[in-house]
Amino acid sequence: MDVTTSIVDATAQPLDLETSLQLTVPEETELQLKTESGMIYVEQVMGDMTLESVDGDVHLKEVSGYIIVKTSSGSLVCTLCAGKLEFNSVSGGAQILQPALTNVGLRTTTGNILFDGDFIRTGLYSMRSGKGLVEVRFSGNDSFDLSAKTNMGTVDNQAAAFLKPDSHSKWHIASKFTHGFFGTFGAGLAKVELSTYSGTIRILKRD
Repeated sequence: MDVTTSIVDATAQPLDLETSLQLTVPEETELQLKTESGMIYVEQVMGDMTLESVDGDVHLKEVSGYIIVKTSSGSLVCTLCAGKLEFNSVSGGAQILQPALTNVGLRTTTGNILFDGDFIRTGLYSMRSGKGLVEVRFSGNDSFDLSAKTNMGTVDNQAAAFLKPDSHSKWHIASKFTHGFFGTFGAGLAKVELSTYSGTIRILKRD
């Protein structure tokens, strides 16, 4: 099913142009949604989806599959998402809350990133912001190797008491990075890579 909106009155003023669509689809559905400035909201859908927005935000709740989100300045809020997630933005941020994601790739130039949830064992998690804040909050049940690297920014490790030095020695600081931290929590089963050019990386353990 394709749904497209178009302007039929060429004399209409920009403030008069507004469309709101609400679609009910089967729980197992593949989605491809695009918008300029409107918000995209998807809830309780299982299936691969590609969501693109210029200025509008993307809100996802209880979705699963291979999820691709692309924005220019719109932000992503992903709550109780499962599967694989890719997010790319210029100035938009991303909040990943209570996820069950096994593969995560978050990229933004100036936006902030928050990952607050569990790292699935054997999962891969990569988060990068050029100038923004990259914040990760983990639980006592997690198991991961963590790499935090920045060029001109800072690493705010508020979980130093819980992270031991990387026991697997699989990573090293590349020459373009001047600050870095490598640590292991638990058996180090998941892989977490955090990086920023001039922003801040913050690492916290939830109570």
